Amino acid sequence: MPHDPFAAQFAQSEKLAALGEMACGIAHDINNILQAVIIGAEIIRQRPNDAQHVEKTSKLLSLAATRGASIVRRVLTLARPSERCAQAVDTSILLAELSDLLVLSLGDGVKLRMHFGADLPRVCVDRAEFETVLINLAINGRDAMNQGGALTVSVYSQSVDDTQVGLPPGDYLRVDVVDSGSGMDKDTLSRAMEPFFSTKPAGKGTGLGLSMARDFAERFGGALRISSAPGFGTSVTLRLPTAPCA
Repeated sequence: MPHDPFAAQFAQSEKLAALGEMACGIAHDINNILQAVIIGAEIIRQRPNDAQHVEKTSKLLSLAATRGASIVRRVLTLARPSERCAQAVDTSILLAELSDLLVLSLGDGVKLRMHFGADLPRVCVDRAEFETVLINLAINGRDAMNQGGALTVSVYSQSVDDTQVGLPPGDYLRVDVVDSGSGMDKDTLSRAMEPFFSTKPAGKGTGLGLSMARDFAERFGGALRISSAPGFGTSVTLRLPTAPCA
């Protein structure tokens, strides 16, 4: 089959365009983290003698830095998809630690509602990647609400006794992230989890968040589902098996 230099050049330009979009999106994510760090540092500077407040804000700064490391890991996972570091994660502790960082990341225009108990089952996943997935789902919800709104994160145990959700029967941790945004039409919804697909303006996202969240769920034996309709917001459901680590 003859070599087509024009086709090769076009394919190369497509790759470069995709890399450019990803680089802009990563820069945007890192900028969000830096903004959280700047705000937290300013809060500490204004109240240096309040030991309790300084300790709380310092933890938020540490979580923000950890999220930055998680973004780097996400990119490395894209390059080395077979690598994973599974550990038993106490979901209740993880959510309690993330709640303040989520409030800081979402901003004043979004009301965060979190519903979860203190006795949630553990899941066997990569903790850093799990944190990144939860934060990205929350930020996606924030970005879908241009005029502000409410973001509800509900986490609970669920027993699956059939294959209606595409999973084998068993016990799962279920995470629902629901926004009050404008929602998606059928065409957009059908493409929402495609790599590099994004409805955000250029440079405002990688288009990898949902596809990598689905990849994360499936690599650890779970699933990701999205439901949405124009005018009714978007609901993202993540399920992970509660079986202990081997």
